[in-house]
Amino acid sequence: MIKVYSKNELREYVEKLSVNSISKEEFENIDISNVTDLDWLFFGFKYDNIDSDIDLSNWDTSNVISMNYTFDSCYSNIIIENIDVSNVKYMRWTFGSSFIKNQNLSKWKTLSLIDISGIFYNSNIECDLSNWFTKNIQYIDYAFMHSGKITGLSKWKIEKLISAKRAFNHSKIECNLSKWIITHLRDDLDDVFDGSLMDIPSEWKIQKIVSS
Repeated sequence: MIKVYSKNELREYVEKLSVNSISKEEFENIDISNVTDLDWLFFGFKYDNIDSDIDLSNWDTSNVISMNYTFDSCYSNIIIENIDVSNVKYMRWTFGSSFIKNQNLSKWKTLSLIDISGIFYNSNIECDLSNWFTKNIQYIDYAFMHSGKITGLSKWKIEKLISAKRAFNHSKIECNLSKWIITHLRDDLDDVFDGSLMDIPSEWKIQKIVSS
């Protein structure tokens, strides 16, 4: 089994996979248990065998803290439903403009998430996020901008939100966010929903008045 100790080492194997100088089976079983950062790992990745998914279910991601831009602009489908994200704090632009197909991310234990800015920006991924743990999330800037196939946000427990700049701009998402607590939110509410299919929840307006 191949063992790597850093993202840079792992990135070398991603590049090898893209040109078929390592087998898919070898790649899917790399020991990455010491890796803490997956930033930009599959950015722009394209696997030559377009009919074959890359399955990361065997990767030990329990020590990963950051997944910024990990699958941004990724052209190949990568199965990530079963990876451990319990210690991940940062998922900025993780799926931005990604071509990854529909995934069941409802099983992700997002216990540590703080920043998901741009996570699904311009992404076509379809998934239900109703089971995500979201009490620690503080930043969702651009998170759902130009996206439209994300569901379950109405069940999120949002309590510490600080910034939501253009979070739903030109998004086709429709959900009831009235139960979100936004007393710490610094952004103008019109900016959050500009061009979206949702109106500003009246509960948000009241919270803004009370907290100002």
